[in-house]
Order: sequence, then structure tokens, then C-alpha cells
Amino acid sequence: TELATYTPEQISNLFQAFHLDFSLQPRLKVRVLALDYWTTDPFGADQAVSAALYVPDSSVGEFPLLSIQHGTIFQRDQAPSQNHLYSLEGVIGVLMAANGYLAIAPDGLGLGINESFHPYLHEAGSALPVVDGLRACRSYACGEDIPLAEDVYLVGYSEGGYVTMAAHHTIETGYGDEISVTASVPMAGPYDIRYVAETILQRATYDNPGYFGYVFTAYNTIYGWDRLSEVFLPAIASLIPDLYDGNHSGGEINDRLPHTIADVFQPQFLTDFLGSGETDIKAAMEANSVNAWAAQAPILLVHGAADTTVPYGVSPKTVADMQQAGARSIRLITVAGNHVDAALTATDSALVWISSLRP
Repeated sequence: TELATYTPEQISNLFQAFHLDFSLQPRLKVRVLALDYWTTDPFGADQAVSAALYVPDSSVGEFPLLSIQHGTIFQRDQAPSQNHLYSLEGVIGVLMAANGYLAIAPDGLGLGINESFHPYLHEAGSALPVVDGLRACRSYACGEDIPLAEDVYLVGYSEGGYVTMAAHHTIETGYGDEISVTASVPMAGPYDIRYVAETILQRATYDNPGYFGYVFTAYNTIYGWDRLSEVFLPAIASLIPDLYDGNHSGGEINDRLPHTIADVFQPQFLTDFLGSGETDIKAAMEANSVNAWAAQAPILLVHGAADTTVPYGVSPKTVADMQQAGARSIRLITVAGNHVDAALTATDSALVWISSLRP
């Protein structure tokens, strides 16, 4: 389904209107489409999912593939295929297609057209829609006689940073004969989930309590725990099924949940999790962490120094863990700002670096 077409002038004018200042300038006309394809959920079932596809309107040269992983979205109709421009991934998609990349922004499971649950911070559930999205891109390009280069780049911010790293890991360890990642730029993501959870739960307050329920709802469903009432206080546990039904925004969910951590979780859970207990939950977090593996393709991490939403410390820790595990090339760029303020600066650094690698 064709969603929109933008000329370089229209893209520049839009960016100016929103005070977006990027090092790269749009050069080509861009067509935006909604692309539907099949993927596999954490239970091995086939699921129809959707994505936004950003297509350069040019007959010159071959186009590298770029997969853009979105930040945390709670509402189905805020996913890229439904909201192709007014988001960080929409801006990246339009700008990079206008620079000659065939770019896809997958909605993921539980978002866009998919009515299942969203497997938040679950490696396979996050990565497979990216793998299958790249396949769908190639299939679309083949059908439309769009010439593709060999290069494949991955980029994403926040949850998208995690999904970028998860997809890179999954491709290199399971799909390397079919897809070869050229480079990835995970930004401000919770790569080491247990480290991030322990860092946050030691605080008195947290401004994004919606993330807690999202992770636990996903793991509770995937691992069949049935433990929401043991983890959360009764008033919170009773709210959770309705809040995460795909119809509520992050703002709504954060407004409905207390920002004081002791008002969200059962005291026994906090004691056990921050002590030596809750081994199943810790094991699940470790199994889905993507912070220590021998990556072959270069990775650039970018993170805002003042980020407390996804604690900044996870990025230097991930660089050290990845180097220890034998990653060939990984480094970190630290930019100014918190989780929100740093996003555009981080993105500009990411896109400049990706462009510098293009043959």
C-alpha cells in the first residue's frame, strides 16, 4: 500500500518546521509504503506483521538495505506502518531513503496489523520480525526490479537499540548464510536487561513505570509464569492486562502507574530480586540479554551521558562485555543529554557513521 511520496524539498521543509538539523541532506524523492509479511512468534506460530518501507525514487546505482528498529511503542496504531513520518524511525527512514538506502521500519509483533502481544525485550520475538522484514524487502525489491547492494545496516534507539543488537546477534548466529550485517548502530538500549533492571529498582522513583509492566507481561506470557500478582501490588496487577492491550499510549500508561517503585512492586519481590532470589526472572533476563557475544561486523553504540531512563552505564558495560567475548569492532560515542534530549544528536552520529561505511 502506497502511503506517501516526498520530494527532497518537502523533506527539508518538514525538517525545518520541526527544527530537525541533520548532517545528511535529502537528495532523492522518496516513496513510502506499508509492507505486510509473515514472521514467527515466540511460540513458533506464523504471524502476519507490517512495516513501513522507504523507497528511493532513483534509477541510479544499487541501494543498500537499512532496517530501522523503533523505540518503545505501546499503541498498535503508533507503529511505523501506521505512523510513517512523525517519529524518530520515520525521520530516519525518509532521510536515508532520500540518500539512496532502501529502508524498512518493522512494526514488530503485537503492533501495526498484528493483534498478538508485543514480546518486549525478548530476543527471538524482537529479532525475527527484523530478519523476516529484510527478506520481505529483498522480495519486494526483486519484484519491482530495484537493484540492491550487498550491504545491510541496522539502527535503532531505546527499545530499538536493544532490537538492533538482538537482530545483529540473531543474524550472525543463525542466518549468516543468507544475510550479512555490514554494521549496526544500537543506541541507548537495555542490552544487559538484568543490569538495567537492578540499576533502576534500586532507586526510589522512576519516570517510566510503564516499562516494568511491558517486560513482565511479555515474559509472564512467553514463559507461562502466571506471576503478575506476586511481582506487583494488587492494585497494579489488576490494572496491567487492560493497560497493555495495544490501545493505550505510553503517556497514558505512565500516568496510570505510580512513579514510586515501592508503590508498584510487592516488597518481597523487590527484596528477593535485589538479593539472591527470583532466579527464574533473572535467568530470563540474562537469556534475552545481547551484551556479550563475538560480533563479526562493526558495532557503534551511542548513548546520552545523562540518560537515567535506560541507564547510561549499560553502554560502557556492554562495550567491555562484548570485547571480552571477542567482538571484532565495537565502540561507544557518548553524546550530551538524557534519554529524550540525546535522541536526535545520537541519530545524527549514527547516520553519519553508516554513510561513511558505504562503498
